[in-house]
Amino acid sequence: MMRINDGFQWYNFMTLDNAIRNLARLAHTRATSSPADLFSPRL
Repeated sequence: MMRINDGFQWYNFMTLDNAIRNLARLAHTRATSSPADLFSPRL
């Protein structure tokens, strides 16, 4: 069992595979911009 905080809330996962799958889906549904935009500096 592992607990991961994504900055908004805690998630409990039984395996690392579950964590990766679920967090990837969360990131995809929550993101309002392309992944590149998340890392580029905002001017």
